[in-house]
Amino acid sequence: MSKAMSVADNSPAWDYSKGPDFCSLITDDPVIRITKHGASPSRSVSRPKKNAGRNTVDYRDPLTGWIHRAEGTLEMKGLHQFFRDPRVTKVQPQFGPVSYLDRNGKERKAHLDARVSYSTGAAIVVSFKPAEIAAKTNHQDELQCIFEQLPDTICQGASLVTDRDLPEWAVMNGRLIFSVLNDPTWMLLDEMSDSARELGEPTTIEDFCLPFGGIATTFRTAVKLIAMGLIEAEPGLINAGTIVRSATEVPNGAL
Repeated sequence: MSKAMSVADNSPAWDYSKGPDFCSLITDDPVIRITKHGASPSRSVSRPKKNAGRNTVDYRDPLTGWIHRAEGTLEMKGLHQFFRDPRVTKVQPQFGPVSYLDRNGKERKAHLDARVSYSTGAAIVVSFKPAEIAAKTNHQDELQCIFEQLPDTICQGASLVTDRDLPEWAVMNGRLIFSVLNDPTWMLLDEMSDSARELGEPTTIEDFCLPFGGIATTFRTAVKLIAMGLIEAEPGLINAGTIVRSATEVPNGAL
């Protein structure tokens, strides 16, 4: 029996709210480690040639502190959605090479854009591709073909993510949470974590932050709690008026 490939719409990574980014990500932190000596991706992503129609993006993995390079903005926007999922424990960019036989029986090698591991022990491989190109090249069938031949020790799922899976509100909120995860510290995090666990009725982020200096002081800490999975936000842009409530299920390691 062939394995069924999951699609982005069914992936738990897409269930979260999104919101505007209030801060640029600063990547000149002296403690940042540059990827090398076996910790780098399995292949290097070179800068695109002039007029290539895409931009590479250097980013700091908030789970490891390593600097990686995404092949383009679509890949970076998609990676944001996985990094902000509190169940994700590891993101391996440019995963591979993996060997497989295509539908014509020809042996090929490929790199997947990422392998994502979850706290449950499960892992998926992910490919990011513009929807028009994916349709034109039948990329979903290619990914399905690769996935069917990968052992379960590598992954138990695969997902093709296109620009159609990333509405603007998702992109904005992913950027916000990703930048918050890369903050060096979060104001009153312990105190607000305790409050989050005891949160009764749903409330706005503005009211939740009020006892802790207000949103001007602790808005990003509230977003951190969303990223940790301690509070859940209603669908939509995350801002002062966003309704939050205590999480129904707290990811491992968040307590």
